[in-house]
Amino acid sequence: MNIFFFILIVASSVQIAGYALVDVILIALFLFLISLQGSLKIRIDWVLVFCIYMIFQTFRGMYVLEDIRMIYWILFFTVVYFSYQYLIELQIQSKLDTEFVKKIFNYCRVYFVIYGLLPILFINPDDFQGIYWAGSSAAFIIVIPFLCSHFILFER
Repeated sequence: MNIFFFILIVASSVQIAGYALVDVILIALFLFLISLQGSLKIRIDWVLVFCIYMIFQTFRGMYVLEDIRMIYWILFFTVVYFSYQYLIELQIQSKLDTEFVKKIFNYCRVYFVIYGLLPILFINPDDFQGIYWAGSSAAFIIVIPFLCSHFILFER
């Protein structure tokens, strides 16, 4: 559990050639290693439907925009779904209560409030992106625990 949240938070601002790829790749690798143990199972639920819908929209966008770089979003929504499954299993095994999920949800909300306030403090986004705060691409990694915790709270 600590490795999962460490990767989500610490590696979320690491960029390669301007793209925030390390975060999704590390989380995908972590979830792949977990799935080798057989603990992650695909369940048919609304989160799966949402992620499949978003993956189809990504394929549509790749076709319309003729931009292969959108493949990132296929990996992203796959990681969202398996992160959700990991958190569900973690909750079942560890008997985590909804207070833990609420904390994750609130931490993510604070992150986005700070991210939303930065453009007010800095007129030019180049003054803070890549210097004080990761750019928009890296900010999206926080959407993973935000959406996962939102789905868990929504189900309750």
